[in-house]
Amino acid sequence: MRSASIHRAAFITANIGGDHVVAVLGKVSDAYLAELREDGVSYVFAGPNGDDLPRAMEEIASLLGVKTLLLEGGGKINGAFLKHKLIDEFSTLIHPAVDGVAGAQSIVDYHGPEGDRPGSGQSLRLAHCETLEGGVVWLRHAVERAPG
Repeated sequence: MRSASIHRAAFITANIGGDHVVAVLGKVSDAYLAELREDGVSYVFAGPNGDDLPRAMEEIASLLGVKTLLLEGGGKINGAFLKHKLIDEFSTLIHPAVDGVAGAQSIVDYHGPEGDRPGSGQSLRLAHCETLEGGVVWLRHAVERAPG
């Protein structure tokens, strides 16, 4: 397993579909790193535990000139980025379906110390709402400093 205390690891000159694809990592195996390189995915280490996200984002911006980043992964990664105030907008597609499953992950599913509030000091402001084909609703919320 690789546990890097350095942040920069590998930036590949190739890109996918004209955009960089970058994995933000903590501890991973050498085999996984080889797979990322083979797929043309650049990567950066976010500290030994994968939680130094501000520094990783600084590296991505500095080395690749990235100004806008699309975060994909789910509630857990959204919660980690929200905790560090690294999200400026949520773009959510709501498909008209019901599964009824209790305990399913949500858009933000933070797993930090008890009493830690990742959204503290932040609020959401509706920036866009549109109904798409099939009754899908597209919502965009700006993340802003909470009033008060």
